[in-house]
Amino acid sequence: MDPCYARAFVNATRRICSELLELDTRVLTPRIVTTHAPHHYITGVINLCGDRECAVSMGFDRMVAVRATEFLVGSRPSKVNGQVVDAVAELTNQIAGVARQNLHPLSLNVSIPYVICGISQSIGFPSGCQRISIPMASIWGNLAVDFGFADSLKNPGRMPIGDSALPMKGLDGTCGSELAQPLVACG
Repeated sequence: MDPCYARAFVNATRRICSELLELDTRVLTPRIVTTHAPHHYITGVINLCGDRECAVSMGFDRMVAVRATEFLVGSRPSKVNGQVVDAVAELTNQIAGVARQNLHPLSLNVSIPYVICGISQSIGFPSGCQRISIPMASIWGNLAVDFGFADSLKNPGRMPIGDSALPMKGLDGTCGSELAQPLVACG
């Protein structure tokens, strides 16, 4: 998988956490994931489609999700509730939107996010994709962005992302230039 894909999601996550939550994150070691289960208690999921098919999941420890909600709405929920679900959906939406722009020249459309609570559920990634998980740590707790692209371009006439299309920088660099009423599955 092209490293530029990972950079797009890392940069988007770090940017949104910094700008919307004033939260610094530290990137931990990325890994390939073979299960469809979420890693965290509350996970926002969004699909991108167009030149490539992709699923993105943004997982949060409970405390990270509650603190993010408190930061966004001004009051701290006592438990994971509708406000927390809405906050996670919005953060997932924002991260996918920024990552999508960083994945230029791919033409991708962003779906409406949905949120799942618990780790016994399944996240649908495109068939045949390799799911990459990029865990991050913060003073609030842990979070992770997972993504997986389908193996092939849907529109082979467009230039794919790669060394010849975009500059390659470190995980803190960018790969390019720079969205919600969610469905909820909690239970």
